This record gives sequence, C-alpha cells and structure tokens, in this order.
Amino acid sequence: MTTSPSFFDSFKTKSGKPITIGTGTGTKWKRSLNNEEINQELVEQIKSTIKLGFNHIDTAQVYNTHEEVGVALKQLDVSREDLWITTKYCPGLTNQPPSEIIDLALKQFNTEYIDLFLIHHPFFQPDNVVSLEQAWIELIQAKKQGKVREIGVSNFSSKYLQEITKISEKYGREYFPSVNQIEFHPFLQNQSQGIVKYCHENNILIEAYSPLAPLSRVGNNNPLIKYLIPLEEKYNKTSSQLLLRYCLQNDILPITTSSKAERMKQSLDIFDFELSNIEIEQINKIGQENPYRDPVTIGIGTGTVVKHLKSSQAHNATSDEIVKLLTYAISIGYNHIDTAAVYNTQPEVGKAFFESGIDRDKIFLSTKFSVFNDDEEKTTITATQFVESTLKELRTDYIDLLMIHHPFFEPDHSEKKYTLQSLWLEFINIKKSGKVRFIGVSNFSISHLSSIINISKPFGREYFPVVNQIEFHACLQNQSPDIVSFCQINNILVQGYSPLTPLFRLQEGNVYLHRLLMDLESKYKKTKGQILLRYCLDKGVVPITTSCQESRLKEGIDIYDFKLEEDEIAKIDKEGAKSIHQVYFAGKY
Repeated sequence: MTTSPSFFDSFKTKSGKPITIGTGTGTKWKRSLNNEEINQELVEQIKSTIKLGFNHIDTAQVYNTHEEVGVALKQLDVSREDLWITTKYCPGLTNQPPSEIIDLALKQFNTEYIDLFLIHHPFFQPDNVVSLEQAWIELIQAKKQGKVREIGVSNFSSKYLQEITKISEKYGREYFPSVNQIEFHPFLQNQSQGIVKYCHENNILIEAYSPLAPLSRVGNNNPLIKYLIPLEEKYNKTSSQLLLRYCLQNDILPITTSSKAERMKQSLDIFDFELSNIEIEQINKIGQENPYRDPVTIGIGTGTVVKHLKSSQAHNATSDEIVKLLTYAISIGYNHIDTAAVYNTQPEVGKAFFESGIDRDKIFLSTKFSVFNDDEEKTTITATQFVESTLKELRTDYIDLLMIHHPFFEPDHSEKKYTLQSLWLEFINIKKSGKVRFIGVSNFSISHLSSIINISKPFGREYFPVVNQIEFHACLQNQSPDIVSFCQINNILVQGYSPLTPLFRLQEGNVYLHRLLMDLESKYKKTKGQILLRYCLDKGVVPITTSCQESRLKEGIDIYDFKLEEDEIAKIDKEGAKSIHQVYFAGKY
C-alpha cells in the first residue's frame, strides 16, 4: 500500500482535487423531519472542517441536514468546484421519488450539481412511490442531465448491487454504481457476506461509516483497544487515527465526524505512516474474533427445556434441573440467557443467576412478551406489568433485552386490545424508564420491522429495534424473504434459535450435507453441532442453543477457536437449501 491510496485518483472534485476522507452530518447532527430550525452548531462544524482541509461532505435526506450544508457553503469563501458533496435518497421516507429529492437538494445546497448521489438502502416496500429499478433509472437520468456527477448506493449487498448493475448495462459502464457506503470497522469487516471483496473486484469504491465504532461502542477491556495502545506509541498517532488508516489500507474511504476541531484535524493527519501487514492481519484477527454484531456470547435458551411449555418438542424438566443446568452454563462461560413469557422459566433463570454469584453487569438477560400464549389464550397483563413481574422473577433491577415474541396478532388476541404500534410505543416508554436496556423483536419480517422502525423514528435511533430473534439454521437461511440481509444492513442483530435443526434433517436423508459436516468434523476436530453453531456466527448470526447434557453445553461454548472458510460456508448454504425445513411459523410469511 502507498500512503496515498490509488482509489483517490478516480474520485476528484470538479476542479480536479482528490477527495479527502469524508466528514459526516448524520449521527450526532441528524434532526427530525418536522424540525425546521437550522442547527447553527452544525453550520459552524461544517465550516470548521472545510477550513481544516476537508473537501468531502456527506449528508442524506433522512439526516435532514441539507440546509445546514447550504448555509455553511454560502458563508465560506471557497469555490464550489473544490468541494465534494454526497447525499442519499431514503426509500419510503416521504412520497417523493429520487428526482424530486435531487431537485430539492440542489436548492438547499444552492448549487447546480451534486457530486455523488446514493440510494440509502435497497429495501423498497410495495407501497413505495418507486421500485428499486425505477429509482435507479431516475439516478441514471439525473446523471445524464448533469444534476449529479456520480451515482451509487449505501448498505447494498452483492445481490442488490448485481440487480442495479444489470439495469445499468444498457446505458453503459459510466452508469454503473461507483460507490457503496456501508458500515465498516475491524469488528464488522463485511456488512453483508463477501461485500468488500465483491465491491473491490467490480471497481466499486467502498465508503465506510462508523469506522471508529470499536472505540465508542466497546469498553476499554476489549482486546482491540489493548492492541492499539502500543501502536499509538510506535506511530505517535491516536487509536482513531490508526483505525482510519486501517480503512485506507483496506482500500476503503472512511467517513468520520467529531464536534472537536482537534480530533477532526487529527483525522486528516493519517497519510505519513503505514501499518505493517502483520499489524493489519492482527487487527483483522481480533475483529473477527470479537464481532460488534455479537455483543454477547452464544445464548443458552430456556424454551425447549421448559417446565410447563406444552409442546411435543419440549424436554420435560423439573424446576431444580433447569436451575442446575443454567448455573452450570454460567459457570463455563455462557453470559447470555434467553427466556420468554410463554416459556414460564423466568423464576428458574432468576434463581440460577442469583446462585451463580456472577455480577449483574457480566450477564445478559433477554425475555419476550407475547399477547397470547401457545394455547392462544389471551394475555391479561400489559407489557409494562409483564416487565414488573419479570424484574422480580429474574431478581434484577433491569432487563437487558425485551422483545415482542412475534408480530402475528390482532386487537382481539389480547384483552388489552394491542396493535403492533401501540405495543411498540409501550416498549419505547419502558426503555425510557430504564427498566430495559434494549428493545427488539422476534420472528419479524421486513415489512413488520419497517413498520416499527417508522414508529421509532420520531423518538431517535436509540429506540429502534436492536435485535430480531428468528429461526435460523443451514436448512432455513431466511425465516422470511431477505430478512437476514435486511437486519444486518440496518444494524439489527440477528439471533438464531433452533440452530441445530439440520442434525435432525440429516436423519431424513440429506446425504450430502451429512457428508460435508463429517468432513468438517474431521478437519476442525469439532462435532457437527459445533460446526453448525460456528456456521451461524460466521454468517453474522448469534445462535441460541440448549441441551439437557452438560457435555453438549460445554461443546456449544467451545466454538471460538476456529472459523469456517468462505467456500465451506457456501457449501453448507448450498446443501442446506436443498432441505428447507421450518419448525416454527411455517406458512406465516
């Protein structure tokens, strides 16, 4: 690698200057769409960064910060042709198509052209004013008209990139997507499977948002921060500078921001050194072993080893047996216990947690609220009342994660007459109260998730769903169409229950999958169950597993010392897809 990455050469301002790393106007600065007040602090921030030497400003329709960019540019004595302005169209945010958003942005920026215009994400719902194809064609037309110089996308997987590339073919290569802006950092080296390699091979520049996420989202105990400390001294650079340099040496252009001028100045001071190949490899290794989307270890479920759940698949166990099982699991390293109202195991979870002696902040407790139980009996309590009773049963002051168990209910399913909207609003209020740390869902499809994301928008991103727990395994790689990709692109952690289902399918004749797992068993000296759990992790899914046998629980936690290769994952994908099997909610989507 050179200190001036070659990919800069093809992205220049209209006057011919190479673009700098980007300064973002989202994250901290984003304001609601009904807030018309100009954020003067952001105006000064933009002016300050340009004076420092940045020439690349990144904004978006959904950030609602176009006007601040326009005001800052008007007040600065700088040529428009020396700047690079990027913005994005957000499908479904308003009833306006991309062409109208482009015209509006031109007025707000007070400019005749936009340097780079992106589609913010690929998830177009049937009721959107345009489809993905129609939106991309409008971007092509805008480029032809000279309103935008380059067109691209954000948060696209290779599947969606292939779709729009195919659309572009009849217009010529100059109308292919030139950029894919995704979340990228050591703890998330591929937002979707193989996306970095795909973009590099297809001459698509990757821009990285949240490049410093490992520093702000993870405590000082994390091994990456420990590894960076001696590198700070070696290069006389901050950890932030090291991570930005890490992006550049991966041929990825970072987008960063800070309200502190000194930090922004440091962000530009990353071209006078290079990390060694060994250092890059070690950062990669640490990141892969500690993925940000896996904030806790593999989870132990309490659904199929329940005391009262009336199910043909349930393992009957006494209360004391469940407590003993969970206490053992905690003692060998499980710090993530998953339960639910319908499992009726919360008292056992609370007792095991208490008897284990583990500090409360060292364990992650999740539960789920449902408006009716497995016998379709209506719940007689509200979500708020459920949380209060759960806190007592779990013997804690807070719940780490509260989920809606499924989206399939009508008002008459509950004596409280819940709708999806009213229930999610109650979840938001519960989170505001501090009684739960995170809110999420289970068994939700894209349309269901899109609904609650829209409900959450007025309250801010901290009230967006952080988890979608779904059935996931090699023989069911998407519980509902495209759900895993949607969640990963929207920073929603996927938890996978029933991850070992393929073991039962092997008994039904999937010879090729059976042989493949046997070969992997031999190669990695792991059981088939361990291979399947590792498969989940390598797909970016946190598995929720369980067993009545201590030896199997021990095996379940022993999956962090190896990693499946990409072609092995692809083979499991292929063979598993030949035996699609859905245990729960079949036919619901």
